[in-house]
Formats: sequence, C-alpha cells, structure tokens
Amino acid sequence: MTINHQLATINYQVTSLEKALRDFAQFAAKLKGDEKSEAQTLLFHLLAAFGHNANTLPEGSTFEYRVRFPGERTKYADFVWPGRCLIEMKSRGLKLSKH
Repeated sequence: MTINHQLATINYQVTSLEKALRDFAQFAAKLKGDEKSEAQTLLFHLLAAFGHNANTLPEGSTFEYRVRFPGERTKYADFVWPGRCLIEMKSRGLKLSKH
C-alpha cells in the first residue's frame, strides 16, 4: 500500500485575520512587558488585529474599568467591553498566583 504524500504539500492560504494576529504577536514579543506603560498600546494593536480602528476604542468599551469590592479598595480591569470581553494584564515575569 502506498501512502499519499499530497496532504503534506497542500497549499494553505493564510487569512487576513491570521496574518493580522501573527503581526500582532510579533509586535507584542518586542515589548518590554511592562503593564503600566504598555497595556493600552498592546490593546490598541490587538483591537486593530481584529479589524477595529486603531485610534479609537470600540463603542461601550473602556480602559481601566473600576471594579469595586465590598470592604476593599477599588481595583481596575485593564480593558472591559461589556458583553464581549474583559482583559486583565500583569507585567511579564510576575507570578500570577499572587494576584
């Protein structure tokens, strides 16, 4: 029985979303990983990869969304887009188990 090697040579077309996400990953890899100074830049690039205007936030979304906990101080989520996503970031190298 012969094995058909044509499957190994299938020409795979990269979609525009895949290309945009690869470009985003390359951009993100070059960042220092400092949450305070790079979070919004990273998020604007991520949104742009998904086709959103790179200069404005999508309607209804916000950076530094206030999250109030009873008896605790107010904390902030890095990005909230109600009904779509919540993003909380930490600087590169921080132990997430402490947060």
